[in-house]
Amino acid sequence: MRFPYQVICLVLLAVFGWLPAAPRAQGAGTPSTPGVPKTDQQKSGEAIFQQNCTLCHVFSGDKKRFNVQSSTELIGLYKRPTVTDEAVRTLILVGMPGRMPSFRYTLAAREIDDLIAYLKIR
Repeated sequence: MRFPYQVICLVLLAVFGWLPAAPRAQGAGTPSTPGVPKTDQQKSGEAIFQQNCTLCHVFSGDKKRFNVQSSTELIGLYKRPTVTDEAVRTLILVGMPGRMPSFRYTLAAREIDDLIAYLKIR
């Protein structure tokens, strides 16, 4: 089953390869900020994001100094036309070898749904 895993990774890299290398600004120099969770599902997703994703996906000078963060904060992820729920779900489940861990055995299906609901407003 190595072939399908490699294909999934290549597809995910193609879909997410265009993400910016630095936090983007919206408008005239205003930094991007995530949306505010309003539903219970979004609030749960935010908690899951805080617990599992902030080490790499929230900008911090200290983390940058130790090279422990991803190139993106995932703000505005769903504003891109090529991003779909299924692509994000697959990336969360499979991860990216050497770049992002798999959460296949860490998060339940409901938790992934909540995380996706939060990422949609982030």
